[in-house]
Amino acid sequence: GRMWVAVGNDGSNKIEMWYSDDSGATWTENTAAEITWTGAAGANFALFIDADDHAHIVYDTSSPSIEYRRNKSISTTSAWSAATSVDTVDLGYSLPDLVAHREGTGWKAHLLYKANTAGPGESMKYTPITITSADAITVGTKTTFASGNAVSTGGIDFHHTSTDEKAIQSSTPHLYMVWTESSNLVKFAKYTYSGGTWTAGTVRTIYYGAAAPGAQMVFDGTRVVITLTDGANIGLYERDAADTTTTTRAGGGTIPTLLATAYDADQNVWVIGASATDLKGLQWIRATNTWGSIQTLDTDSPYLGIALRRYAGNTI
Repeated sequence: GRMWVAVGNDGSNKIEMWYSDDSGATWTENTAAEITWTGAAGANFALFIDADDHAHIVYDTSSPSIEYRRNKSISTTSAWSAATSVDTVDLGYSLPDLVAHREGTGWKAHLLYKANTAGPGESMKYTPITITSADAITVGTKTTFASGNAVSTGGIDFHHTSTDEKAIQSSTPHLYMVWTESSNLVKFAKYTYSGGTWTAGTVRTIYYGAAAPGAQMVFDGTRVVITLTDGANIGLYERDAADTTTTTRAGGGTIPTLLATAYDADQNVWVIGASATDLKGLQWIRATNTWGSIQTLDTDSPYLGIALRRYAGNTI
């Protein structure tokens, strides 16, 4: 019932933790839970709270490195674990995303992030993290997906139920990952879970076109929903959970900048984006397989990025 927001404050080199107990009407900062942060401005950290109320955060630093911390039962405690270094071999890191779930007697966190590298320029990396019941944290083997230029994180999710994004579906926390590369490609990969291990599947090309400057992904309990913009219009693609078929939906209309994607209790898809200084909203209606009309949600500001993960009933 408690909502949490992580806010990067570059002026004081902090990641601040704010919470609301009244559905967002009022907010309180938990100053004891803030993290000293020497990273760059922008979307260079990500927060996820698992089914047991443990918070997981990943962020870049100016070292450069990418680091992970865990807060055990964030609604009742403020202390984060010491920083665990995830990756340090590249020239810089940005745009991380993560999810976490129970695994055996402990937990597993899965990180997807962009690395700036010598030679090819940019790459997309996946790294698993294991947390034991005794709170020991171990960084797993890194996998590099793409190299080249214009690489960007589209998102990572696991095989969860449609009504609770924290609960593993059918005891199989498969992983789904989406990223963009080379300015005009959107790629997808599934990691299949079996007996405590994940096996990488074939990398799929979801979209190839003139441009694909932004993509977002979420698993809705049935399918992987992928939204993208080509710099003008919104596109919608769906990959089945078995990783056998891609369904291309009709375009959703003109929203040049894609910011976030979510779904509701009826598995309708919600897209939030920006056009000039307007914040836009758009819904794919599952019952009729049609788009609603684009709505203006706010005006008169530049919009940089937001994240949507949960719903209450059919309210995003």
